[in-house]
Amino acid sequence: MKPPEKEFHVAPMLDVSTIEFRYFIRLLTRRAFIWTEMVVAETLVYNAKNQEFDQIIFADDHDEVELNPTLRRYCGYWDEREFLKDLYPGKSFDYINPHPTICQIGTNDPEQAAFATRIVQKCGYDRIDLNAECPSDRVTGKREFGAALMKDQDSAVSVVKSIAETVKAIDQSTFCNGDSSGNFEHHTTKNKCLPISVKTRIGVDEHDTFEHIVRFIGQLVDAGCHRFVIHARKVYTQGLSPAQNRTVPPLNYPFAYKLMEAFPECEFIVNGGIMSLEHARKVAFGCSSSSYESREGSGMQSLENGRNGGLSAPCDHSVPCDHSVPCDQCNLPHGSCLAPPNKSPANLQGVMVGRLARDHPSELADVDRFFYGEASNPCKNRRELMEKYIAFLERVYPRRCCDDDEFVTLGMITDMECSIRHRTQYCKICRDIP
Repeated sequence: MKPPEKEFHVAPMLDVSTIEFRYFIRLLTRRAFIWTEMVVAETLVYNAKNQEFDQIIFADDHDEVELNPTLRRYCGYWDEREFLKDLYPGKSFDYINPHPTICQIGTNDPEQAAFATRIVQKCGYDRIDLNAECPSDRVTGKREFGAALMKDQDSAVSVVKSIAETVKAIDQSTFCNGDSSGNFEHHTTKNKCLPISVKTRIGVDEHDTFEHIVRFIGQLVDAGCHRFVIHARKVYTQGLSPAQNRTVPPLNYPFAYKLMEAFPECEFIVNGGIMSLEHARKVAFGCSSSSYESREGSGMQSLENGRNGGLSAPCDHSVPCDHSVPCDQCNLPHGSCLAPPNKSPANLQGVMVGRLARDHPSELADVDRFFYGEASNPCKNRRELMEKYIAFLERVYPRRCCDDDEFVTLGMITDMECSIRHRTQYCKICRDIP
């Protein structure tokens, strides 16, 4: 019997999940869901305004926001076809379908959330997510969103309700989808709602009881969200840096599984500590799944077997019922427990990885075959991968004549000399460089 369909997600990572990074990952896998960096809704609102009149610019009298290049850029949107159509008119290229891609927004303001939702829909993203877990001071401090929403649950509910109402009020904009060969076709999905999710943790500061997170999730469900990404560790808004918040608080997978049981009508994606495809598949499908197979002999697998320490090999495939945190059986740092379920919960929709994609992207080269059951992966070897990626970079960043001038590339001339050279010696591309 064919196992149920599961999803493999690449997490939103600040200063990592750029357009270039997402394109590289998309070359490795056509099926995985790739997330943008968190998009601050306030930034979209600010850049949509006519600064002279402090009013949002509308495209027509029907309250349609003008989706200008600035908004596309700040929303992390990228469609290579549109870029190359202007840069190389009349030429054809092999395009990579960017979908499925999920846009994550950050805000505690319902009006800003509604505006950001409209922009996300117009860009054509496949889903929208609200960040309710980021511990950064820039987010949880003065702006009071991210992990702060786990404390200010009324604001979280208001934002989710605003997103849900906005999605229902408007049709989804035209976006691009493709078949498995990477060919594109345009679709206009009338009356199809943009799926909503909330990415959160299992606790924040002193609010780390099961009752607290159940109450939080329950309110979000009532507000209109039925999909959750659970980073299976608590978060500290004070005392730990964002990097420490990703490693110091212990992971608690049994807590996440218990949360899934409390909300059988919702879908969940588990995140945190997954450092190999084998572990990802065991968590998603369960250790008892007959679909499990070894990756031995698969193409482009990891260069370093066993490099992940205990994180890639959860303690016992049978997952005894007495797993808890601190977990003596898993024997992981800080008492973490990453034991996969013996039988995957019906509402466990998939898994999410972050550091695996950032630090060891070659692991993702086998996602389509090993995780999704496809006959093959998009790239046969590293050479094919790098040739495609280099071709992409050369299209996006065409070579400039000043690249051959060591005085410019090595910074050996003054700003005044550089300005003179730009005006007199260089091509149009280089002269446009500030």
